[in-house]
Amino acid sequence: MNLKLAAGCLTVLLVTGCVSSGSQYSSPASKPRPSKTYAEITKGINAVVANDTVSASYNFQAANQIMNNTVANHPDDYYWNHWYLDHAYAKALLAQSYLERGMALSARSLFLEIPDVIRTGQSQYGNRVQERNNTQQDIATAMAFVTAGLGVAAAAQGVPAATVQQTMMPMFDLIELAAEPVEAFQLDSAAPTSVETDVIRMPAFFNYGTMSTIGRLYNKGTCTAFFIRPAVVATNAHCLTSDDGEWDIDWNTLRVEYSWLNDRDAMFKGISSETITFKHAYKSPKYSGDGDFRNDWALLVAQRPHPNGYFGYSFGDLEPGAQIAIPGHSGDLNQGRYITMDYGCRITNADDAYEYQCATFKGASGSPILELLENGEIGLRVMGIHACGQNLTRSESRIYGRRVGCGARFDSDFFETLDDIEEAYPGST
Repeated sequence: MNLKLAAGCLTVLLVTGCVSSGSQYSSPASKPRPSKTYAEITKGINAVVANDTVSASYNFQAANQIMNNTVANHPDDYYWNHWYLDHAYAKALLAQSYLERGMALSARSLFLEIPDVIRTGQSQYGNRVQERNNTQQDIATAMAFVTAGLGVAAAAQGVPAATVQQTMMPMFDLIELAAEPVEAFQLDSAAPTSVETDVIRMPAFFNYGTMSTIGRLYNKGTCTAFFIRPAVVATNAHCLTSDDGEWDIDWNTLRVEYSWLNDRDAMFKGISSETITFKHAYKSPKYSGDGDFRNDWALLVAQRPHPNGYFGYSFGDLEPGAQIAIPGHSGDLNQGRYITMDYGCRITNADDAYEYQCATFKGASGSPILELLENGEIGLRVMGIHACGQNLTRSESRIYGRRVGCGARFDSDFFETLDDIEEAYPGST
């Protein structure tokens, strides 16, 4: 018996069939992306830039169909490569395009499908890891018997024990390595595998354009903030001040964070896709403190522009009866991790601060007030900044008459402050 030749053959079998598992166990960020899907997504984003929302929806729909076909026909590729996240991303893009075209019910339905896609995908990926581990264990067990039998046969033919041991020990080391289970990569707890909502607000995963500049503001608590100019972020003054209206900023904490569905590190490691920090803060010179909602606005000068642009703002006013949307990080749903939005609620009073019947909760302070156009499309110019709500429970917020909120309006001080920012930080506005 050629012991070394037999051991070499077994080594090859172990390495190619058991120890080496290909690309399945590589990190999620290193996995290939579905190229045809992203080709359609790129076309869609380009259509958005060209203000061709109909073509954008068509391209995003094509991307979704490609992913539907992939999970049906190539499920192993879909789950091993974490393409369920790319599928969720494509759904979010399509939902956002529908929303911006006034198709709110279709958008809501798609947004609500996203957690199911991610949760099912992660579960199926985990099952495949477990199946592979079981297979490796079976192969290793079989190889251990073969290797032991080879050693016994060699000894029976007079091969010195030292030679048998020297030849076979590396084999057993490989078998032990092959039998070691591999841990599945786990999504971070903040990944949207489930989403709380109510009959009023829809979850909203914005991943492109100005809507994706709405983020979660961290200071000594959390609020919502958004880019209103290239390097200027708007929020409420009360998010940055004490009850008496004096500045109360922790500059070591102050930031706005974003997490996007196409960012694997955000989904698996829990790190933000984008973090914006600031170098200066301004507030309404008339702001007197807690309860002064008419003047409850503040502007932060960002260290750099947002990669996805910024909102404009309106010089006009909303009239009673106007329909609006308020997207923000309400803390009663999902602990405020995701944006939820009351869409189609109405202005009830515009004499002083804006008043409206919209469902919000603590954490949504600083959200943009967006006017809905006649066809239901969202106007991407901000009409004001959400400043207060009733903090009703989810069941209470379903009672239309009990949903009351208010927001700051833009005045001459607001525009003069933007001029001051441009003078101090040229190019920021």
